[in-house]
Amino acid sequence: MGFVGLLAIMTAHSVMETARDTLFLTSLPATHLPRAYLAIALLAILELRIHERVLRHVRDRRKLLSASLVFGSFITLSFWAFLEEMGAWAPFGFYVWTGLLITVVLIEFWLLLDDAVTVTQAKRIFPAIAAGGVTGAMLGSLLAEGSTASRFAGRARARRHGDPRPRVGDAVSLEDPGRSSGGPGCRRTGTSARLAASR
Repeated sequence: MGFVGLLAIMTAHSVMETARDTLFLTSLPATHLPRAYLAIALLAILELRIHERVLRHVRDRRKLLSASLVFGSFITLSFWAFLEEMGAWAPFGFYVWTGLLITVVLIEFWLLLDDAVTVTQAKRIFPAIAAGGVTGAMLGSLLAEGSTASRFAGRARARRHGDPRPRVGDAVSLEDPGRSSGGPGCRRTGTSARLAASR
């Protein structure tokens, strides 16, 4: 069960990781990546402090892991469903969220296994379970290559060919008519700014 569980977790994470990287780099400058890494680290520290307090009241680690997976799935699907409506910084939030989620889930997964097996059993089965994580990462990458990445790449190509529909990362201020038509007062952020500069 440990092998299958870790395989499923890492497969899902690899798909999300490919989606978040493609979305981030087609919507925001790569210079924002250090900020995302810092946000993930700070939030992970905060979450671990909260996690310690929760463990004092929730002894069943299976319930805790299950709750984290359900809550994480809900937030991830919410990002996916409302990405366009959340504004230009949604890719940043999605990047931080996926990094934080996998950190929390993996910690809870290994803590659950640590409680379920003895030291002797751990030496025997942990390498096989870890192999499930490696297999899941490769499987997720293969799945993402033909689906998620192509979707966001298609959006980037549409923007490069002048698709007028608003996309995440293409925030245009509409304070005056000249800005909406690409006139001198137009202010672009993210991908559209770089495209305008390259013309």
